[in-house]
Amino acid sequence: MKKIIALLMAMTMLFALAACGNGGSSAPAGSDSAAADQAQPATSNEPMDAEITESGYVVDGGFLYYAVTLHNPNTEYAIEIPSYRVTAKDESGNVLGTMEHTLSVIYPGQDFRYAFQGFSCDKEPADVSFEIIPGADYNFSKVSTLDHADYQPLEVVSASLSNDGFSDSVLGEVQNNNDYDIDSAIVVVYFRDAEGNLAGGIGTFIDHVPAGGTAAFDINVYADIATDNFEVYADNWM
Repeated sequence: MKKIIALLMAMTMLFALAACGNGGSSAPAGSDSAAADQAQPATSNEPMDAEITESGYVVDGGFLYYAVTLHNPNTEYAIEIPSYRVTAKDESGNVLGTMEHTLSVIYPGQDFRYAFQGFSCDKEPADVSFEIIPGADYNFSKVSTLDHADYQPLEVVSASLSNDGFSDSVLGEVQNNNDYDIDSAIVVVYFRDAEGNLAGGIGTFIDHVPAGGTAAFDINVYADIATDNFEVYADNWM
């Protein structure tokens, strides 16, 4: 009888040890997998700010004339009213002038080019910086929510530079390849130096570029900034 009791007690202890062993190796449901999931980098489709891909300037007549290209790196979001800051400093780091400016809308993967007269500048700056001002939530919109989900960039055709003895002019036409009218557009000319560096620019606005049609432009360049090496661009000004 004692042998039977001892045998039963031994078997009970073995079962208990086996049960404890199994409990240690099996984590509560979801604990290890949840930790593993948290360790994985989260995928995100958060909108990104515009990027400045090219910029340049020239000082003439006490004013800074600049040109800047903004690029939308997003694939799903349009950037509405993106803003940037231009700041000129002297060799000691003192601010000679600064300004902020806002554009219209940049569709995904597209560029927006802008050139105009900036702020007054008493002397040649040692440095001119261009920086994007970070956007808020309202600056980013899914293209499907816009009035026009598709936008084909405007084309400039037959652009030429002329001089009447007093000032330079850049003339040509803007071609609208969209199936809707463009109520207002901005046309800018980029001037480059002999090395091909962007050296400022100027622009103008035109109204009503019809769907599938063209509209003429005439950009007067009163400052002494024109060069024979130039490019002309147009974009929708919503």
